Amino acid sequence: MSRTPTACKSISYYCCKRNVPTPDPCMAEKIWEHFSLFVNFENFTDTRQTRFDSIYTGTATYPAFRDIYAPLDGFVVNGGLKLKL
Repeated sequence: MSRTPTACKSISYYCCKRNVPTPDPCMAEKIWEHFSLFVNFENFTDTRQTRFDSIYTGTATYPAFRDIYAPLDGFVVNGGLKLKL
């Protein structure tokens, strides 16, 4: 199979990586001739620093911020549609 653009009419792929700053990122895309659909997932385990420790100490007027060592947002999913004009 050649690597020309016409050879990519209905290719599907997915990619999941380990040992990266965001826990368990994964994405997938289904490609058709004139459009493609994609979806992206991050932080499957819903790991958040705020579940183990606070991000700051002190008062609201004089906060002391701690080091960030884990994601601050939980499970994330997004997706979309790409059109080929």
